[in-house]
Amino acid sequence: MKTLLVFAHWEEARHVVRYFDARSINCPAFYKRFSCDSYDIIVTGIGILNMQAAVIHYFSTESKADCALNVGFAGSASKTLHSWYAASSVHCTPFKAHYLDPVFSKSPYAPLHTVHQPATESQMKNKPDSLFDMEGYGFVTGAKRFLQIHQIHLLKFVSDRDGKLESVKNSLKDYNESVINTIETALAEINHIIHLAGDLRLYYDLETSVKDFSNKQRLSFTQTQQLLEYCMYLVNAKQKHRVNSVLAESYLNIPDRDKRFEEICTRLYANE
Repeated sequence: MKTLLVFAHWEEARHVVRYFDARSINCPAFYKRFSCDSYDIIVTGIGILNMQAAVIHYFSTESKADCALNVGFAGSASKTLHSWYAASSVHCTPFKAHYLDPVFSKSPYAPLHTVHQPATESQMKNKPDSLFDMEGYGFVTGAKRFLQIHQIHLLKFVSDRDGKLESVKNSLKDYNESVINTIETALAEINHIIHLAGDLRLYYDLETSVKDFSNKQRLSFTQTQQLLEYCMYLVNAKQKHRVNSVLAESYLNIPDRDKRFEEICTRLYANE
């Protein structure tokens, strides 16, 4: 699985780029890009528009990523300092909110509010259970043009309670010590959900085809369910061509339904 890691600031990305020995890749001057076998890494610059523009450019040109993960600092009035949180939703007044799939079991969740200037202490206290950043909304709105919602995630490190640069700098050491483990743990869960979602889409597509076929063949409900199980097995066994061949058949001229079903199964498993 190829993952896009997205950072707003070089200081957020530096340790990750060096740890994965990612090489610099030519790209437009308004953002930086690095790459290695499993990761593409981009550093977008501060702000919603910079983030959105870099993400859209990446996905519309060179993208091979199966998921996108925005990693970086956030402020919060009440969340534990120097701890990681996943964004459960992303807000930016006056635009609509985006709600993300809760796939993480090892990271607590919190709503994320993206603001145009560093959030002040008073702003944070008005929404004490929330996180505040300056790029998350741009990340989500850019990535959603190209990925499904279960492929888009944000992980935020609580760096401050006052929005001051000095507070953020004091958090950098703890951030660097935990960021790699946080990314790798999160990606294990993301990878699982992506494969699960893929399997579910396959199941629903196949279910539709089998039900349409069964209606034409006038099969019973039980026979339809059995046929679906057989087809799923063959698809997972890399025998999808058998399934496609049988489901493409027109109505079988066998009056007895049970014998008709038996003939369908025989054709499905022919030469097995």
